[in-house]
Amino acid sequence: MRDIEKALNAAEQTGVVFGSKALSKGALVHLCRRLDHNRTWRILELGGGLTPHFWNEIVTQELLPISMISVEHDLTLSNTWKEAELGNGCIEFHTQPLKSLTDEEWNEIFSCPDIALSVWNSYGLPVPADQHNHYTIRNTFYADVDMLPLEDDSIDVMILDGPHGNGRSLAYPLFYKKLKPDAFVLVDDYDHYPFMDDLRRFFQVEDISREGKGDYRWQLCRLAGRCPQPDPVSGPSIESQLV
Repeated sequence: MRDIEKALNAAEQTGVVFGSKALSKGALVHLCRRLDHNRTWRILELGGGLTPHFWNEIVTQELLPISMISVEHDLTLSNTWKEAELGNGCIEFHTQPLKSLTDEEWNEIFSCPDIALSVWNSYGLPVPADQHNHYTIRNTFYADVDMLPLEDDSIDVMILDGPHGNGRSLAYPLFYKKLKPDAFVLVDDYDHYPFMDDLRRFFQVEDISREGKGDYRWQLCRLAGRCPQPDPVSGPSIESQLV
């Protein structure tokens, strides 16, 4: 616990503010307390904001062995990370644009988690850059997640802190096969949209802890296996992606 606090304090010395618009200290503490030193943890962080500075301290102070992929659409933040040379080779940064899906496309992706990532590049339209930070953007997710270097059953921890809007739930069908069946999942702003209900469509879930006071709203859980999925209903759109 003290070591985690040391990492948080060191990150704050670099100018990081763990305020209401960022993942809270409590969320990071509750997560890291459950990660032991006896293995390397493969972490996928979506919408990292400024938390890579915290993970940099985790690496620098040798508090936990991690291998992280951090995805962000904000070019300014990504450039800041690269200029600071964060992570000592343990954090791989990816800057990606956003795209939005129609409701029909959303339902198709949700209906076929076994192939969702393989057909992802055929769905959606680009979101204009001046709309990236709108809090109410719909059905929006990172455009190129199908290009991330992830093996099946490889993600030990997934942190969902972006993008804005309801689109975070797309992570569940898209990474259905990439998440380990017992992975930790940390969801920021967990009750702004039905993020937890959507998660339970694809995985058995054990709740661990949550905070729901004021602007600090996060939930940490651990998966307890995948939920069997029905065969997708064939239709012209899905079939055209598989040709």
